[in-house]
Amino acid sequence: MKRKSVMILSLFLGLLINLIILFQSETVSANSYEIPSYIMNDIQKNTSVNKYNGNSSSMPTTNYQYQNQINYNRMPVNSYTVSIPANLVVPFQIQGNYSSKNLTPNTRISAIVSNDVFYNNIIVFRKGTVGYLYPSYVNKAGRFGDQAKIDINSVTFQAIDGREQTLSVDYSAEGKNVVYGLSAGFFSKNKETELNSGMILYGKTINQFLLNIK
Repeated sequence: MKRKSVMILSLFLGLLINLIILFQSETVSANSYEIPSYIMNDIQKNTSVNKYNGNSSSMPTTNYQYQNQINYNRMPVNSYTVSIPANLVVPFQIQGNYSSKNLTPNTRISAIVSNDVFYNNIIVFRKGTVGYLYPSYVNKAGRFGDQAKIDINSVTFQAIDGREQTLSVDYSAEGKNVVYGLSAGFFSKNKETELNSGMILYGKTINQFLLNIK
């Protein structure tokens, strides 16, 4: 009788231990998080473009690290920011013809980005993007020493994230002084200066800024 009781108790304990092991295994499986392959590919791809503002050491490398970065209020999105430095050169073209004779500092001049502009293999300004500028100084030509002049010190374009960026421009043009020989002596006249359609100028980013990549 005692032997039978011991066997029943042993079977009961064995069954109980198996149930405990099974329960723990299911709990671990339920709590583990496997990063989807498309997200892991994105993480690996964007390490080289400073996805986390240049600090590659902060990139999640394990499921546990990634799980701790999840915002449970919304799903993670495939977007990041890149720091664009000052003095990034942006070539652009003037659209339309303008003369110092009729230009004013309030004249809005159309401009267009003439080439794709990249930083660390990331496009910042796209070719064909239309922007605008205003002359910083305009002077008409005069007969008595007034020289025609057009100065431009800024231009504005949208970066690829849709936000406007004002670039510095260093451009100044003066009209020529023409001397005419007459029977009564010499006569000089200043000519107007012009901005011609297709003229290429260069702008530079003024300050460092964050570019949103989606």
